[in-house]
Amino acid sequence: MFDNIIGQDQVIQRIVGDIHTGTLPQSVLFYGEPYSGKSSAALECARVLGCEYTPRGEWGCLCPSCVRHRVLLDADTLLLGPRYFLQEIRAAAEVFRRMDETFSRYMLIRSVRKLLRRFDPVVWEGEEHKLKKVQGSIETAGDLLSELEPGEAKISDQKREKIIKDLTESCSKITSGVNVSHIPVHQVRSVTFWAHTSGVGRKKIIIMEGADTMLEGARNALLKILEEPPENVYFILLASNRGSIIQTVLSRVRPYGFAVRSEESQAQVLERIFREPAQAFSSLKEYFYAFDVSLDALGKEIDDFLSHARDPRSLGFQAESYELLKNKEAFAPFIEGLTQRFSRLLKSSMDTRMLTQLEKWTDELNRLKTSVESYNQNHYLLVEKLFYVIRNS
Repeated sequence: MFDNIIGQDQVIQRIVGDIHTGTLPQSVLFYGEPYSGKSSAALECARVLGCEYTPRGEWGCLCPSCVRHRVLLDADTLLLGPRYFLQEIRAAAEVFRRMDETFSRYMLIRSVRKLLRRFDPVVWEGEEHKLKKVQGSIETAGDLLSELEPGEAKISDQKREKIIKDLTESCSKITSGVNVSHIPVHQVRSVTFWAHTSGVGRKKIIIMEGADTMLEGARNALLKILEEPPENVYFILLASNRGSIIQTVLSRVRPYGFAVRSEESQAQVLERIFREPAQAFSSLKEYFYAFDVSLDALGKEIDDFLSHARDPRSLGFQAESYELLKNKEAFAPFIEGLTQRFSRLLKSSMDTRMLTQLEKWTDELNRLKTSVESYNQNHYLLVEKLFYVIRNS
């Protein structure tokens, strides 16, 4: 169990120990920065908790529950909240494009189902009208997945390419057609009702990503069920920023922290999971961001931004000059690229004045990231503010 969670030995040992000793509480928080493995750990935790055989939780277990969990079709598990859906689907599709193997089929199926399971009828009860414009795309994506059953005959290159194209197009229509950037209060209420109707002896698991970005109404509704969850119902909350979760929620969950993965661990993930040469990307973030934007174009845009900001003779901030920033998907790669650039400059610069400036720019960049991630502020205005902090320092 948990074999594919690379570089998180300490926290995984703790989770496994709590499962084996029966001391895992019904409400837990997995927190850590994006791409740290906490979502995969949550799904594996759900599979192990639902396993029907002994010894519990072996990855190849053939119990009905584990079979359903491996393709994310377990009806007793619900998935809610925002995620980097399209990045993950595109990455999995690229692996499947290069090699039609059992592992690559599982990877693509799971990446798409992480999105599709956000639209389970239980989660949208009473709000079904909001799904009308994407219902066709949801059904199309589900039908396409049925052609990828692991263990079936290999698919021709031409057909494989068509499946990938149709899948990614359908998933893109879904994410653009319905707001999946946070967990609305109606979903928390629907899940609460579902949790209280659990069958005798059956474990139900609710995985909620983006717990640190929930709005007040959703947080308050969640608090009520976290105070006293029904028997055999488990809540696994996922968050990038533990500090953004209100204390009343924190007091009701047991936290499990996922560390920043080392460069070596990230290289292992790229090689073992995505079959990419480790030296091809500097980090997992860079790898996933490459599915949103061209890294060459990103590097040029960052160069232009810094050049204009540091040259007092250039015009002020001109939003239309930065093509990538017109695409909201490119904003996170842009900020990550700036972060890496500042980090490299801090390590290499010997100029005291330059170091002081870089520290000031980095502080502003960190404030910018918090403002976007926690408060969903306008990214154009925040980048403009950073531009003038650089210019005036």
